[in-house]
Amino acid sequence: MSHDAELAGRLLVGDGETGALSVIDLETGHVHQDEFDLGSRAGRIYPTKSGRFAVAVSSDANAVNVIDGGMYLEEHGDHFDMVERDVSLLGIDLAGDRPVHMYVGGEWATVYYDGSGDFLLINEHELEEEGSSYVPITMNAGAQHGAVIPLEDDLFAVSLQHPDYADNPEEYGLPIGAEIWDLDGNVLHSAEGCPDLHGDAGNGHMAVFGCTGGVLMVEAHDGHYEDAFIPAPAGSPDDFRLTSVWGYYGLDHFFALGSAVGLYVVEPEEGSMEQLIPASEDLRPIQVALSHDGELLLVVMSDGELRMYEAHDLDLLASTSDALTGEIDPGFWARPHIATAPDHIFVTNSGAGEVIALDAHDLEEVGHWEISGAPTKIAFVGILGEGDHPEEGHDDHDDDDGHGHGEGDPHFWQDPRLVVHYVQQITNGLVEADPDNAATYLDNSAAYIEELEALDAYIVDKLASIPAERRVMVTFHDAFGYFGARYDMDVQAFVGGHGGDVSPDDITNVLNLVVDKGLPAVFAETQFSDDALEQVARDAGIQVGIVRSLPDDEFPDYIGMMRSNADQLAQFLR
Repeated sequence: MSHDAELAGRLLVGDGETGALSVIDLETGHVHQDEFDLGSRAGRIYPTKSGRFAVAVSSDANAVNVIDGGMYLEEHGDHFDMVERDVSLLGIDLAGDRPVHMYVGGEWATVYYDGSGDFLLINEHELEEEGSSYVPITMNAGAQHGAVIPLEDDLFAVSLQHPDYADNPEEYGLPIGAEIWDLDGNVLHSAEGCPDLHGDAGNGHMAVFGCTGGVLMVEAHDGHYEDAFIPAPAGSPDDFRLTSVWGYYGLDHFFALGSAVGLYVVEPEEGSMEQLIPASEDLRPIQVALSHDGELLLVVMSDGELRMYEAHDLDLLASTSDALTGEIDPGFWARPHIATAPDHIFVTNSGAGEVIALDAHDLEEVGHWEISGAPTKIAFVGILGEGDHPEEGHDDHDDDDGHGHGEGDPHFWQDPRLVVHYVQQITNGLVEADPDNAATYLDNSAAYIEELEALDAYIVDKLASIPAERRVMVTFHDAFGYFGARYDMDVQAFVGGHGGDVSPDDITNVLNLVVDKGLPAVFAETQFSDDALEQVARDAGIQVGIVRSLPDDEFPDYIGMMRSNADQLAQFLR
């Protein structure tokens, strides 16, 4: 088993036969098998927009579970702190009559309960603030195999119940159109003419629904509402039907799949659709996903081939027939399912009992994990980037290991993994601003990330020699919280902000702590005037090591500075 330490997050893997949910820690590569019981196999596991939460819909158990992935960025003024806790189920009671369909939009996620016609509107910002006490908005659009798609300005495209549903629910369970609702439950626009509505997606201002004979589009923009039926291309079979749709905020076109007809690109503004991948008895697309940033389209073919397209221009970027092993079962509960994260693609391979990780540039395998049972549904929860959710979390939190970073601690670079994250963000910005030199930026970024990974491994190895009872880093300057959290060091600091403001009382308090704990050393920084410290330490029989929060003349580069810190800690605390 291998893993990729560049990505800060976890994978949630639902079993296609039981209610088990397993968790893969991408930092350690450890598989927490059957970590949670969802009550029945997870029909949907979708991450929220920020990547912090996921919602699992278990239809057979009439249950909806909200999962806190435990890893997210917390904004503090001009910087972000990374919080890292265990994955947990939030104690929110969302039980209802046959929850089936779920959709994640911008700040809203929705769940439709087919048996009752209730639907939930889950606001991610409020969920962050209220946690297990959060109560979603509930509305009702009538019992049906329904769906709700978030639009801009707190509007929603809601499926329209068949008028004969009450007479024969089995025959008339599928909706016939869609309406636009506001948060007060007012219907602002209604559109019929979508026989056998099934499959849906939105891009912010419009939603598209799969129908027999084509797709239905409804749009809300600046107080104006429109709808249009986009028919199948000329020459399509009479029973032409699209049953799954994918879209993304800001992406002008949609992708719609019908198992018998193939994958189509839908252009709502032009009122047309075009076949991208045909379907035949021997070969057809069976699973589709868009990347977390809307840039890539991933398609699994019935023969196990995985194809990757540029989602905007539709160019085929890469394909592979080697990623999935064993016979591919196209059934919904056995076919491969896809989750994406920055630069990564994760695919379940239930026949082989594994999850594989692929590089999002060339589809080369970069990791895999063995999962017992039938791993099927999958979602990534974790760090997607600052820009994805700038209002993430305003409460003051400590990590689950007890190392609080402090509201004013900007020293994220003391954790090389966070430096990797910021290097990736900087690289993305440079590529976007200067695409002609993208290859240079990407190559340089990859090379430096390799150095950062080697640095991280060096520090782990160096500090491994320190006994557990001596893994206490006593400093004056409160700049090493991230370091302690990453490398399991108990950091005790006595002066916040700038480390030069050290009084004689501070020195006395620090040395008393070191003596009480029986530690062999205290650590100062080069900016201290250490005459008094050296004298008191000598009298107490305590050594003084030097650590650095910033490069200086002796160690002018980041990696050299960090290696020196590890060397000092190992030298004085062993």
